[in-house]
Amino acid sequence: MKLVKKTVAFLLAAALCGGALAGCGPKTGDPDKTVTICLNMSDQNLFNPIIAAFEAKFADKGWKVEPTWAASGTVVDKQNTLVATRRAPSVILGGDVHLATQRRLLLPLDDLIARDDDEVQVDDFFPEVIERLRADGQTYYLSDYYQTSLLYYNKTLFDNDELAIKAALNANTANPLRAGPATTHYPAPDWNLDDLTNVGRVLTKRVGSAVTQWGVGATYGYWGEWLVHVKQAGGDVMGADGFVSLNTPEAIAGLTVFRDKALGVGSGEERWNKKISPAPGENDLGHFVGGKTAIGFSGHVGEWPTYKAMNNFNWDVEILPVGLTRREGGEFAINGYGVYKDASNPEAAWEFIKMLTGKRDSAELLNFGYLTPRKSGRDATLAVPKAERPAPQNMEAAFDSVLYGSTLPSYSYFQYVEMTIIEPSITSMLEGMPPAQAAAEATDNANKYIRTIL
Repeated sequence: MKLVKKTVAFLLAAALCGGALAGCGPKTGDPDKTVTICLNMSDQNLFNPIIAAFEAKFADKGWKVEPTWAASGTVVDKQNTLVATRRAPSVILGGDVHLATQRRLLLPLDDLIARDDDEVQVDDFFPEVIERLRADGQTYYLSDYYQTSLLYYNKTLFDNDELAIKAALNANTANPLRAGPATTHYPAPDWNLDDLTNVGRVLTKRVGSAVTQWGVGATYGYWGEWLVHVKQAGGDVMGADGFVSLNTPEAIAGLTVFRDKALGVGSGEERWNKKISPAPGENDLGHFVGGKTAIGFSGHVGEWPTYKAMNNFNWDVEILPVGLTRREGGEFAINGYGVYKDASNPEAAWEFIKMLTGKRDSAELLNFGYLTPRKSGRDATLAVPKAERPAPQNMEAAFDSVLYGSTLPSYSYFQYVEMTIIEPSITSMLEGMPPAQAAAEATDNANKYIRTIL
């Protein structure tokens, strides 16, 4: 599941699946012997072997799998179309962010898990994963992978400025996480926001007025970066009541951090004390993948296949630095599968879910940009000495990140509100609107809309 899904995706899926929904749902199989599911067509090489293994295992029963393959970013939207037209798949693709809206469609899995725990081994899942797939004391999904936010860094660019980076780190004597001199010039768990800013300043290079290297990359157009800063400042985009809450002091402070990285503070040379990222419209030098950006803040595991395919790209990851008040706040997105409550053959659907979410080689998942949600997979990965691992070598950080991740709002209208109402105010802030004014505008406009649909 991709973390960014534009609102137009639903319209595209609806258009592709219009009329009689040709090609968008179960076509030929006997409903009592057919497991149906919507899957990402980019991951066919991941899922096809599982489908083949399932059909071989249950050949005596005649069970088959009919996947509906959808383009990346449109899978859940295509599934929603099928549900709305009473052609729901027997296995529902969802996860933590979908739990509130999908729970009414799903069978609780706890009795099945207890019955088949010799196979499921539910205690092998990270507790942080299972907890987010439960509601009202019941489990509605099992997971095959998750994605998380991390700090990415170009080791070559860091090596080029090792002494200056250590000097910048050691100058931050107010950092309570670091008791003595920095032991490495690479990002470490003892980094805080000041370290990010100071090292970002060292690694931002200019020739005259032209930037030739950025200290920290920037992500615009959706919540992937600014919301992390907001949460790390103690704020959030939405409250428990489902209304937008960006006009709090904590949220405004987080937005200010995001603004300052892009625009700096003050004028002339002074603004480069905090300007460590390209603003919208500035040359981003190809972002992190371009090799001219030292740090990618809050990047996602889904980018790993791209980085791994690059020649001579020396990179690694670390957990996110502590923000204004805490480390927690990076995005934590869990993929999950549940049994549709009206499935013709719920037992077959459950058996397929067990195969989708069973133990597997964690390296296989990494090739597709996914992290295993199982302790056994983590332990097998970490058993390989760090120096012998391919990039990223710091897999400890990838797994530790689950301790600090946070789930996006699960309200069905969140993505529409964020992309179409909040995001224009964020853009205005990056064009000069004061953060407090942008936060108030986004909050007021979003909540006006929300009141019309509740």
